[in-house]
Amino acid sequence: QAAIEQLRSQLAASDEKLKEAVQKSEEAQAKSESQEQDKAADRDRAKKRMQELEAEVAELREELEGVADELAAARKSVKEAQRAQHEAEAAAQQAQHAQHGMVS
Repeated sequence: QAAIEQLRSQLAASDEKLKEAVQKSEEAQAKSESQEQDKAADRDRAKKRMQELEAEVAELREELEGVADELAAARKSVKEAQRAQHEAEAAAQQAQHAQHGMVS
């Protein structure tokens, strides 16, 4: 009889340990799943931010191309203005030489 009680006691203790192990396992699995969800959410956020940054970069690239076009046009205008100024100066010198030639 005592041996049966001892076996029942051991069985009850083993059963309790098994229940605790199952509970710990379930908690660990839930924590793992939660971490996976957090990682997935982090990946989604990172992907979204990357897309936002790519859109910003594309926008800035377009702006930069526009500025480069404006700069090229401005440089061309400056060169044309310089050429016109040189032509005007040359014409003025010719006129001055012609005037001196007439005076002499």
